[in-house]
Parts: sequence; structure tokens; C-alpha cells
Amino acid sequence: MIRCLLIDSVTPSLNVLQNFLESTKSVSIEKKLTDKKAAEIYCATEPVDMVICNIDTIDEATINTITSHNEDCLIVCAGDWDAIETKGFEEHIFSYLYKPFSYERIMALVTRVNTYKGRAKLANNTAKRSFVFIKSEYKTIRVDLESILYCEGLKDYTQIYLKGRSKPLVTLQNLKSLLEKLPANEFVRVHRSFIVSIDKMDAISRNEITIGTSEIPIGDAYREKLFEMIGENS
Repeated sequence: MIRCLLIDSVTPSLNVLQNFLESTKSVSIEKKLTDKKAAEIYCATEPVDMVICNIDTIDEATINTITSHNEDCLIVCAGDWDAIETKGFEEHIFSYLYKPFSYERIMALVTRVNTYKGRAKLANNTAKRSFVFIKSEYKTIRVDLESILYCEGLKDYTQIYLKGRSKPLVTLQNLKSLLEKLPANEFVRVHRSFIVSIDKMDAISRNEITIGTSEIPIGDAYREKLFEMIGENS
């Protein structure tokens, strides 16, 4: 549930926005305020995930104050096209919400917020973990993430190829469930049968990846995401 604070000097506008947000079933309106100073005081003691503020009601000083108290809070500025183009702030703004409000625009915003927070949570969780436990041959084995080169999914099991090990580690876990255990910013599925470690790729072409002496195919359905991740790390 996204904890949300609304700030607008116009009460009817606040009510319309609240109705749209609550209809998504993903947002909890913690407070509605018509004064930016009251918002600063509220955010000093109460945690919020998102602040939606009318761009004509807020200023940069208030935005800085809110984010200093809630550094993970996402700031969304609402307004008509001219107001946003004229007064749009450069820093601390997660998104702009254009008037008139509609369910489609609100839903798109909530989806972006949930996606962003989901990725942030995953990155935070995986940043603290440098290994996974894998069940193999009646044992539970600790595998350092740094040692994983790539994983190959076969019919009923998965082979995990490790640095410095001639034979792969075999587990009955399928490729999809294994991928869910791995950090999304370090491993990517490149084919229905393969997951690779991004930083272990020695070379890449349109149709295959080279890791050591192994050639790994790239599936059409996975190519766009793969090259997007490569671009982010280039």
C-alpha cells in the first residue's frame, strides 16, 4: 500500500484526486493539506511514500524540506500543461501529473510508483546478500553469486555453471524459480533455457553471448531486455 500525502490549496481538486487514487486500491491517503507549511510539519514526523502536490501550491524549499525528512519519498507535481512547462522543478521530482485528472492517468502513475518501489526493495535486499542456497544431490549448498557464470535449464532440472568448477552444479529447481532468487541487476534471462551473469559476459553479438569457451544463444523474446541492461552498464 502506498502511503500518500496530498497538497493543494483547492479543496475540490483534493477530493477529486483522492477519489481517483483510492479507487486504484493501492493507495492510502494519509492526509490532505491545503498549506505547504503544514505539509512540512507533517512530513517531519510522519512517514509517507508519495506526495502529490499542486505545482502552484508548492515551492522548491518545501520540496527540499519534505525530502530531507523522508528521503525515499516520491514527489509528484500536478498541474495543467502550461503550469508544469513554466514552473517545472528540476530536482527531487519523480513524475508530473497533468490535469484534468483521469482514472487512466492516475492508474499509470500508481503503476510507475509500484514498479519503482519494487525494484528499489529488490535492489536493497539483494545488495546485502552475496550468496544463495541451492539444493543439489540431497544437500543444501551455499553458492557465492560471484562464482556463477550462467545457468542452463533442462527439462526437469537446472545446471549452474560456476567459475573454477569443471562440472555444473545440478538442481531440481526450475530456471524461473532460480531467477527469482538472483539479483535482477546482476543476472538476466537471455533465452528460455539460459540465465547469464552480466559481468561474466566476455563478448556479445546479436544472436549469442560468449562466456569463456561457452556460446550461449539469445532468444528473440529476451533480446530487447538484454540489450537494455547492457546499455545501462555501458
